[in-house]
Amino acid sequence: RIRHQMTEALSRTFVTPIDREDIEALSFGLYRIPKQIEKIVERISIYPGRMPHEAFQRQAALMLQAADALITMVKQLRHGAGVEKIRETNDRLQFAEGEADKVMLGLLKDLYNGDSTAKELVILGEIYEMIEQAVDRCRNAGNIVVQIALKNS
Repeated sequence: RIRHQMTEALSRTFVTPIDREDIEALSFGLYRIPKQIEKIVERISIYPGRMPHEAFQRQAALMLQAADALITMVKQLRHGAGVEKIRETNDRLQFAEGEADKVMLGLLKDLYNGDSTAKELVILGEIYEMIEQAVDRCRNAGNIVVQIALKNS
């Protein structure tokens, strides 16, 4: 709904300080993050086994770190922060994404080498990857913020 309101407002507005295409790209990038999280929640809700919550803790912390950095970047963009400040925040986001990759590989390694059933292996492996993809989507949106900042500096 918010994305559609933004598109409609952009269509009616003659002048924006940021190119319409950039606003739409950022809007789409941001839209994809909660959609991915909705998918994760749906998969977890239908998982028939015992959910290994401890396995998700580090992934959840990194997802939160990435989301916090992205929120900060969008706020910095709105308030006209310089490219360097946005890049510094983006570095935090990139670090969280890199760590999320490592954590996912570690979780998959443990899963592959553990005593999980084939069904658990497939389902949990998919959920681990979906969570990592949510962090990737934060990174992608952050890259759009950096491009906008560079373009408007």
